[in-house]
Amino acid sequence: MLKLTTDNLNWRIILISLISLPLWALADISLDSNIVINCMTVDAKGNYYIADQKNTLYKYDKSGNLITRVNSKLYGTVYSIDCSNPFELYVHYKDQNKVVFLDNMLNQRGELDLSSFGYGNISAIARTFDNQLWLFNATEFELMKVSKAGEILSRSGQLSAFVSSGLSPYSIKESGNQVYLADSSAGILIFDMFATYSKTVALYGSTAFDVNGNQLLLQKSNHSVFIYNMRSFTSNTIAIPSDHKLRDLAFKPEGLAYALNHQIIEIQFR
Repeated sequence: MLKLTTDNLNWRIILISLISLPLWALADISLDSNIVINCMTVDAKGNYYIADQKNTLYKYDKSGNLITRVNSKLYGTVYSIDCSNPFELYVHYKDQNKVVFLDNMLNQRGELDLSSFGYGNISAIARTFDNQLWLFNATEFELMKVSKAGEILSRSGQLSAFVSSGLSPYSIKESGNQVYLADSSAGILIFDMFATYSKTVALYGSTAFDVNGNQLLLQKSNHSVFIYNMRSFTSNTIAIPSDHKLRDLAFKPEGLAYALNHQIIEIQFR
């Protein structure tokens, strides 16, 4: 194999048999060994957005070619990247309690200081379909939709009646006119577009999460990826080799991808 770098990625296509799954094609995208992936996501065109532990953001096209990168030590660690609108990324810097807005070339378009609007304990954020924000306010124990000017547009109210223990969600996703709140202990809480609680999917112990239509994608441990169909109530598990440690995962067009320390593993649905 050729030596792979961040500027010129090469793909190795192999076929594997996965636990509880049919034969799929798998691509191994290896990054420079100096890059340790912190978080990763994929947009609707198959472009990858990666943040590493040195606070650098990268954008790669679906063929693994580096498009651009930017380092922003000012904000610190990237907690999550929302690329549901590929022309405006929402980057959550949880430690700074800020959301930074970037264009599709990772140029900064603006920022929102959540603390300046009195939102001081935000555990997760997401973009809304109309380019506003979903927030989970851990102080108020509720899901909120707010504008970029900080105005509250919708709120769930206290969620203590719907969970038996504490709630500390690590991820929010909006998909198909529903909002999904992922919590390791409480499962996947589902809301409508007005932040009204609907139901909970009892999938516990996840640490990374994505949704596409009726499919939920979860990291259940360092060594397994779990796919759950909310319509058929069926599930599949992908076992990860014991010498690999999962960093993040996401659905991609016609497949899924998960990140290891220095690699992205892409699985194409057949």
